[in-house]
Amino acid sequence: MKIKTLLQSGLPLTQSGESVKKQDSQGFLDALSEAIKKVGELENKANEMTIKHLTGQGVELHDVAIAAQKAELSVQLLNQIKNKVIRIYEELTRMQI
Repeated sequence: MKIKTLLQSGLPLTQSGESVKKQDSQGFLDALSEAIKKVGELENKANEMTIKHLTGQGVELHDVAIAAQKAELSVQLLNQIKNKVIRIYEELTRMQI
């Protein structure tokens, strides 16, 4: 049995010669890790604003509530993305080859 080379397989290549599939998966991982960092930053900001409000450092209550809501929504969205990725993975593992 002959093994096709990457060029013969018909997969488009990037300028560096790697396949687009590998580049896309790395792009997804980068986007996911960036989203996780952003959620962490939003949670930290909400916590800092809460502490500043409680210690009387001039942060208004409505600003704290908005920051907390943004953080909560980001966590919920990230959780939904995680659930979707898990469902896709489970579906792929059930596929017959």
